Amino acid sequence: MLGSAAQMYKSVGLYGEIEEASPHKLISMLFDGVLQRIATAKKELEVKHFAEKGLLLGQAITIVASLKSYLDMDKGGELSQHLEALYDYIERRLLSASLANDVAILDEVTGLLLEIKGAWDQIA
Repeated sequence: MLGSAAQMYKSVGLYGEIEEASPHKLISMLFDGVLQRIATAKKELEVKHFAEKGLLLGQAITIVASLKSYLDMDKGGELSQHLEALYDYIERRLLSASLANDVAILDEVTGLLLEIKGAWDQIA
């Protein structure tokens, strides 16, 4: 019972943070979320918890799709097109990593996402 209460409190705290976040902060939170899920999936893969790994990588793919949906193709022009292609690539690589149980692909994707997040965080 205590565990579920703690989880509910955590959810309420995150909901409050989302409610008060700027659009820039929301994108940053999505980056944090996808990176956290990939890191956790990597740990699950290392201990051969394949179902959990698959669930986490599915969530990571969904978050990347959300990042892609926030691109403004009209205002962003060529940059948005390049980011869309990169997000497509990341989604495919995450699926490949899940199917092949390949930690090296997860490391590659993490590196790409950290680069994008680093650039995003500098915009603030």
